Amino acid sequence: MPRPSSYTAVSPAAAQLNQAVALHQAGRLDEAATAYEQLLQQFPGQFDAMHLLGVIALQRGDLAAAERQITQALASKPKDAAALNNLGTVLLRARRLDEARAQFERAAKAQPTFADAQSNLGNVLRQLGRVAESVLPLKRAHGASPKSAEIADLLGASLLETGDGRGAVALFETSVKARPRDARAWLNLSIASELAGSPKRALEAADQSLALEPTAPAHGARGRALAGLGEFAAARAAFEAGVRGAPRDAVAHHNFGVFLREQGEADAALAHLREALKLDPALTAAHEALVGALVDGGRSDEALQHGQAFGQSHPGSSAALAMQAAAQFALGRMEDAVDLYSRAVAAPGADAASHLGYGNALFAAGDAVAATRQFTRVVELDPQNAHARFALAMSHLRLVYDDAAQMDASRKAFARALGELDAWFTPARAAAGAQALGTAQPFYLAYHPVDARPLLLPYGKLATRLMAAVAPPAPAPASAHAHTRAQAPRTDAPGARRLRVGIAAAQVRDHSVWNAITQGWVKHFDRARIELTIFKLERASDDETARARRDAHAVVEAPTTLPEWVQAITDARLDVLIYPEIGMHPLTARLAAMRLAPVQAVSWGQPLTSALPTMDLFLSARALEPGDAVGHYSERLVALPNLGVCLQPLQPEVVVPDFAGLGLNPDEPLLLCPGTPFKYTPQGDAALVAIAGRLQALGRGRLVFFLSRRPAMSRRVEQRMRQAFQKAGVDYDRTVAWVPTLGRGRFHGLMRRSTALLDTLGFSGFNTAVQALECDLPVVGFEGAFMRGRLASGPLRHLGLDELVADTPEAFAAIALRLVEDEPWRAHLEREIAQRRHALFFDQAPVRALEDALFEATGVAKPA
Repeated sequence: MPRPSSYTAVSPAAAQLNQAVALHQAGRLDEAATAYEQLLQQFPGQFDAMHLLGVIALQRGDLAAAERQITQALASKPKDAAALNNLGTVLLRARRLDEARAQFERAAKAQPTFADAQSNLGNVLRQLGRVAESVLPLKRAHGASPKSAEIADLLGASLLETGDGRGAVALFETSVKARPRDARAWLNLSIASELAGSPKRALEAADQSLALEPTAPAHGARGRALAGLGEFAAARAAFEAGVRGAPRDAVAHHNFGVFLREQGEADAALAHLREALKLDPALTAAHEALVGALVDGGRSDEALQHGQAFGQSHPGSSAALAMQAAAQFALGRMEDAVDLYSRAVAAPGADAASHLGYGNALFAAGDAVAATRQFTRVVELDPQNAHARFALAMSHLRLVYDDAAQMDASRKAFARALGELDAWFTPARAAAGAQALGTAQPFYLAYHPVDARPLLLPYGKLATRLMAAVAPPAPAPASAHAHTRAQAPRTDAPGARRLRVGIAAAQVRDHSVWNAITQGWVKHFDRARIELTIFKLERASDDETARARRDAHAVVEAPTTLPEWVQAITDARLDVLIYPEIGMHPLTARLAAMRLAPVQAVSWGQPLTSALPTMDLFLSARALEPGDAVGHYSERLVALPNLGVCLQPLQPEVVVPDFAGLGLNPDEPLLLCPGTPFKYTPQGDAALVAIAGRLQALGRGRLVFFLSRRPAMSRRVEQRMRQAFQKAGVDYDRTVAWVPTLGRGRFHGLMRRSTALLDTLGFSGFNTAVQALECDLPVVGFEGAFMRGRLASGPLRHLGLDELVADTPEAFAAIALRLVEDEPWRAHLEREIAQRRHALFFDQAPVRALEDALFEATGVAKPA
């Protein structure tokens, strides 16, 4: 509240003015106002009386009168700092923020050491979302009034929000030395230390604050500090204490809800966040966290509705736009998400989380360059944000490239970023790193035609180092605990028993990894030899999930948090733990970086070495691996017979698609290119151009690509291809068609009417190749240097169809064109495929070989 304490009368009416000011200072506003009015009657236009009448109007809440009186006073003294500051306060109360800023700037310029003016300027800049600009005036205010706790709080908040955690900590360390009995000062120091990456000091400060005043915010600060140290049980207890001590405190419920969400307990988080909003509907942070928890719980439609409702009451606010963007992202609507996030970060008050979400949306849409800029901005705003650090490093591995040189440069940038990431994750930041691990992974390195092992080894070491901060002790070898379970009497070799095998997988449902790899093991493991437990890491379920529940000894799906999953897996006392893939799900990445079973194995759902020291075996296939494959893995390679898996035909109900609606002519050659757009790297463009050039010369035929659910990514690939076609003089629009992604039945219907399916050069497609062969459709396979480049050639060679396998782009184009032009040869191949394709399915030899390999790796004797 403005006060007239700085006034010393110098006018001829000094005595009368001093009496009026004394009344004003005593809070006797009516008498003071009368005195000022009497003074003005005697001395019209007297500056002090007119100004202070405006101050009284402000104190009474009459903003219009206050603005009028102070403005009139300033007409005679336009550079009076106190009057300018008070006019700014009037405008601030009226929420005319930009006008208030202008008056505070004038006041601060008129009197740079005026702490109130500098503080008010910093405050209004913060409210305008110009936090970085608020730091300088707040520093000046603090310098002029170093004992002001209010100014210190504002400055500390701005320092933290602009990424100067060390500056905030230094400020609050000074505050607690000056005011050691001030609980709020200790609380501020705890918050700053935690955000600056010093959880140990944060805990000490929180405990000091609690000792002085046991408030809910102090309990919350203690919980955050303990979580930063990886002491999650103690952190939970602290948050619970905050809620228990202040059950009507919305912030306490919000803090606990955020913690529970971070632990993966979406339902419990929702309960506390809803309670927070019931207590304080205006708590924006709780609205944001609620939307996030709804998304986490698979309720993205409800999250979108909540964000839209918030947006109706807060139109144009950064928070409202970001909430809606997060929901659209979860719903797979990338263009909507990008648009909303772009508006969110441009609006006043945009925070680091909005920039992070924007970066993720841009990356998913295929714009890695813009995504990298956003992740860099997050690190500037919030230097301790471990999620952003991972995202920034991984963003160098783009989805779409313009040329091979760009791919080479991205790998070098990725390698440098990994080194920086490893150096940044000091032991004090390890627990935060463990929570962030897996949120961004080197998934897209698989699409580079190079040996990935050297690039991934540093990542694997970093991942295991981070997870060691929260990992339990390593399980004992199988032989050490083999006797702990009661076994029925047997006539087998001494110690022989069933092997306890676990499969940890997010995709226990109709999914490419399940269909290709996992389902055959689950269905055909010999129950006399294998006791199988599936750890279903994702909630989504379907008919395949129901089959898995019937086939496995047990399916564990109740845990929600990382510690609960770790406990469930260790309680199973497994001999072997298998991950069908590592790289598609955050929880898989975290679990795999820990030693939870004596023997741990990974398969080719993500067809690269895991590079994790915790992985012992890489389960692959003889038909898929090149001769020098052993050197591509940090794990011991186990090449199972044939395709390494036991496949089942999909046999969908075939639906003939509407060719006219797709823009296709079923009477001309259709060469299907069904890979997701980012599989089409620059290295494969020449072969596609050569094929299209010949189709153009023939006057018939189309390359048929399939639109991604991320339209921007499809457009980027199409733009690069158009340039390649134009350079070669090939009519792109005449020889290429893009069609929507089709459901399985329509896709099979299209394949049955097409000429051939073309493999992707570099990272081939296993499931699409097998589906094409199931439809008797010839597949042109490309045999690359690494297993991921042989996922189509492997099935072809397994069927003895070597004539459909190419090892150069030129040979690839030649085979495709022969299928177009040599109809008798194509008809012969279709008949051969129909006669041989049965060999792709129901092959249990790989399952038996896998069982033997697991017994050998564990040293457990096999039952007879």
